[in-house]
Amino acid sequence: MATITRPDERPVVVITGCSSGIGRALAIQFAKYQECTHYHVFATARDVETLRDLPPQIERVQLDVTDDASTNECVESILAQVGRIDILVNNAGTNTAVGPTVEVDLDRYRSTMEVNYFGLIRITSAVSRHMISRRSGRIINIGSTVGLVPLPYAAAYCSSKAAVHSYSEALRMELAGFGVQVSIVSPGAIKSSFGERGAQGIVLAKDSNYASVQDMVKYRANYSQVGRPAPTPAEDFAWEIISKVALPAYAPVYFVGGSRSLMVKLLFYLPAWMRMWLIGKMFQLNRVGRA
Repeated sequence: MATITRPDERPVVVITGCSSGIGRALAIQFAKYQECTHYHVFATARDVETLRDLPPQIERVQLDVTDDASTNECVESILAQVGRIDILVNNAGTNTAVGPTVEVDLDRYRSTMEVNYFGLIRITSAVSRHMISRRSGRIINIGSTVGLVPLPYAAAYCSSKAAVHSYSEALRMELAGFGVQVSIVSPGAIKSSFGERGAQGIVLAKDSNYASVQDMVKYRANYSQVGRPAPTPAEDFAWEIISKVALPAYAPVYFVGGSRSLMVKLLFYLPAWMRMWLIGKMFQLNRVGRA
């Protein structure tokens, strides 16, 4: 008697930026999710070697979101293998432009926007065409609470995430008619090496107008990891994204979660002058401009 092989009916999820942090945790948690259904997970990273130790059931794909050819090849290879993409999680990001807003080199602004914003647009455009043709799909864009409430010494990163939020809202409105849902996830403080990497190599010029507060610039770079309350483990936050954004029949527009997210929500609704005064106290901005 012939054996009939049923097609793989698991939902297909593609996650960018899986070398560490939230992206890596999401790939692992999606792959082992059992309360509802298993997922067919494709984890991507610019350096695919960083994905080597992921669980064997997770597919590994090279993807540089700043490159058209890499992006198209990634999407086409996944579609050729499984025929569809049900969920796209845009998580790839960088934070290498830490420093005083007017002293950060313009090229570092560009590189930050190229990954965090234009890279997100590039992969979304490639995947959304497929979702539109199927009239089904879900896009989850990882923003940040600093896209809602910007903090000092990280203007490039804050601006890139604010751009992601605005882009995502417009995208949600435009794709709704095709049955494609778009959500924005704004993490608070999540345990990772992201801030530490951003803090590496911060050395202000001797003639910098901010030389006297270099300690606070470095503190800000790694604030999410050293402040209080302690950052949320990436694995825990990944579960929240799956249960509150990926699984519900109607995906929320915004999901703000993780450590210190309540504080950000409160700051967001305060008058601007009060919000800036409180943030100034947090980062000792009263020291700026003093000899």
